[in-house]
Amino acid sequence: MNNFRIAPIRFAKSIAIKSRSILFFAIAIAIACPAQAQLFGGSIESMIDKRFKEADKNKDGKLTLDEAKEGMPRVAKNFEQLDAERRGYVTVEQIKKAVASQGGSE
Repeated sequence: MNNFRIAPIRFAKSIAIKSRSILFFAIAIAIACPAQAQLFGGSIESMIDKRFKEADKNKDGKLTLDEAKEGMPRVAKNFEQLDAERRGYVTVEQIKKAVASQGGSE
């Protein structure tokens, strides 16, 4: 009887994993083949630009840790590495450089 209760949870986890895999695949294609990025709504750089603009609440061109936590959680997770100079903020160019150096897995 417990197996019937667990099955929906396993199914939901399976769907979530597959969804993340599809998203990762789409991003990997966009990085590897910029021309194909148009299939997914634009280039990775334009996606980063858009997300950065949305997250930069005070529009100063700098993303603080608090802004990153709200609008770019992966940037927030890696904030210390991105802000190597310990200025308290990162720029869109720093994020793009990090994504490019990691082959788009950021």
